[in-house]
Amino acid sequence: MIYDPISDMLCQIKNASRKSKEKLDIPASNIKHLMLDEKVVEAVKKGKFHIYPVANINEGIEILTGLKAGERDSRGMFPKNTVNYFVDRRLRHYDCIAARTAGFENTEEKRRREK
Repeated sequence: MIYDPISDMLCQIKNASRKSKEKLDIPASNIKHLMLDEKVVEAVKKGKFHIYPVANINEGIEILTGLKAGERDSRGMFPKNTVNYFVDRRLRHYDCIAARTAGFENTEEKRRREK
C-alpha cells in the first residue's frame, strides 16, 4: 500500500474533531501527480478541507497565517506587521541575548550606540 499523507492528515483532523476549515500547502510542482482518496475529494467539495499549491515558502506562510509574508526592501528590512518582520525581530532579539551571554558585543546594539 502506498502511503497517502493527505488522507492521513484528513483522518487525523476528523479524529481531533476540529470544526475549523483545514488547509494544506503542497508544492505546486506536485499538483500534476496528485491522487486523492474519495474522502479527501468529498471534504474538499464540502469546503471542509483545502489544498493549496504553493511555489515558495512565503506563499505557504501567507495561506496558513492569513498575514503577508513580506519581502526585504533595498535596506534589507521587512515591511512592518509581516510574518518575516516578526521572525526577523525575534531572531535579532535572540542574537542580542546570545551575544550578551557569550560576552560579545552585539552588532545591533553597537549600531544603535553609534547613531
